[in-house]
Amino acid sequence: MSTRYAQKFEEAYDAKGIRAGVEYLEGIKADLDSLRSDVDNMLTTAREVAVKQGAAAYVFDDPKELAPTKDQFIKLYGRATFDRVKRISKPKRIFTWLTK
Repeated sequence: MSTRYAQKFEEAYDAKGIRAGVEYLEGIKADLDSLRSDVDNMLTTAREVAVKQGAAAYVFDDPKELAPTKDQFIKLYGRATFDRVKRISKPKRIFTWLTK
């Protein structure tokens, strides 16, 4: 790893263990998520200004077909049919610390 973030991760890991390293990376990810949100908001505002100035416009593509929701399907075909044809998702993998 050669970035300054990798170096900081290694320093935290070496000094305080893997938990400190992971928490450091989680902090960076939170900062990036916040930055992404800020940039998305700024982009939305800039696009609205471009539309108001007449330099751009919003156009719409063709609508897409959607599958019925679970409740809509059950209302149309009944619970027994739903239970027969439903698919089960893969379990979501969730990270958790085993020690404090």
